[in-house]
Amino acid sequence: MKQISWAEAEKIVGYRVDRRLKYAVRDDGKPCDVSGCKIFHLVRWTDSCSGCYESIDGYNPGYPTHPKHRCPVGHGCSECGFRGVRRNGFWAPWSKELQDIERGDF
Repeated sequence: MKQISWAEAEKIVGYRVDRRLKYAVRDDGKPCDVSGCKIFHLVRWTDSCSGCYESIDGYNPGYPTHPKHRCPVGHGCSECGFRGVRRNGFWAPWSKELQDIERGDF
């Protein structure tokens, strides 16, 4: 993936995009094989650290909950920088329909 600016993303798709997001295109410049989308946007979230958080059959055994992200906070390890939570993310296909749904314009 090659990160691009919102201005480059607007030139590719031909309409205004959400300027708060980060955009990218595939290295070969082709659209997504599954959805046909030409650009991708970065989806990020905070989750419990897989190295120091242990659940009991999927239930929280008593770890505190992060006040902002509402996920259990592990006891801390070198994987998460001794914070108990990690930032995760991936490049997801982006489309005009997706932007309208996020804005509530559907």
